[in-house]
Amino acid sequence: MKRKHRQAEYGAAAVEAALMLSLIILPLIFGIMDFSRAMYAYHFVAYAAREGSRWASVRGSTCAAPMTNCGAAASSSTSIQTFVTGIAPPGMYVTSCGASPGSLCATILAPNGKQADGATDCTNGGAFVNDFPGCVVTVQVTYRYHFSLPFISQLGTTLMSSTSEMTISQ
Repeated sequence: MKRKHRQAEYGAAAVEAALMLSLIILPLIFGIMDFSRAMYAYHFVAYAAREGSRWASVRGSTCAAPMTNCGAAASSSTSIQTFVTGIAPPGMYVTSCGASPGSLCATILAPNGKQADGATDCTNGGAFVNDFPGCVVTVQVTYRYHFSLPFISQLGTTLMSSTSEMTISQ
């Protein structure tokens, strides 16, 4: 009789082990997936900064034919914001610039790191402008990422940022 009782306990240990492993492994798998999504978002932020600065560098105010949609407005922070929002890949939750999760902001920065828009040339009395050939355009993209796991999402949003600069070609 004692022998049959021990055999039943072996089965119970296997069930307990399976339950405990699932409590350990499932959060680990979901954590890996969530951090993979964060890396995907960070890669997009870096890509968006590079593409935004490239986009602005070929659209200065003195663009030559056959380029279209050129002008000072083409290299402003508003147009960069529109362009960067438009290249967001599928699966990225993107909202307008702000403090909410998923907000994507793209701005043009002056060499001293301050936001700049609209002047006449890159050496205009020491003022920075970003829309003439030879000038350097610096684009900064920020994204507020929100983790989806409950024990990580309590920390709030994570600010991801990338900056890229290019010389205006035309």
